[in-house]
Amino acid sequence: MIARWWILRLSAAVTATLFGLQGLFAEPSAAPPVARRPPVQLTMDEVNALMTRLRECWTPPLAVVKTPDVIVRLHIRFKPDGSLADAPTIANYSQAPMFQAAAESAVRAVTRCAPFSFLPAAKYAAWREVEVVFDPHTLPSDKPK
Repeated sequence: MIARWWILRLSAAVTATLFGLQGLFAEPSAAPPVARRPPVQLTMDEVNALMTRLRECWTPPLAVVKTPDVIVRLHIRFKPDGSLADAPTIANYSQAPMFQAAAESAVRAVTRCAPFSFLPAAKYAAWREVEVVFDPHTLPSDKPK
């Protein structure tokens, strides 16, 4: 089961691949169709493993949890060995008073969790770039706030 507090978003192409919608993003072409390999997909267990690992590393500041509407989206790029290709980047912005503290804590969590060597190397194309939503207000009840 996917944890409610965690949303993992992949790039449009990867999301389409993950959900079998790759035809929706195809570019029109005059060339005849070419036989293609089936898209690389992560299993729900693999997605859940990534989300669980990130959840274990992230403890938002208490002031962030008490501030409404603080949600952080991070763009994360990985190397094939599961290490970070570069520092996670903040993909959104908010005027909320504690947004910067929340964003910095999310970046630290991803950095602290690396490497993600449990991700399947054979499926690197499916997890090379991901976008993760960190929402401190929907943390599971077993996660200390």
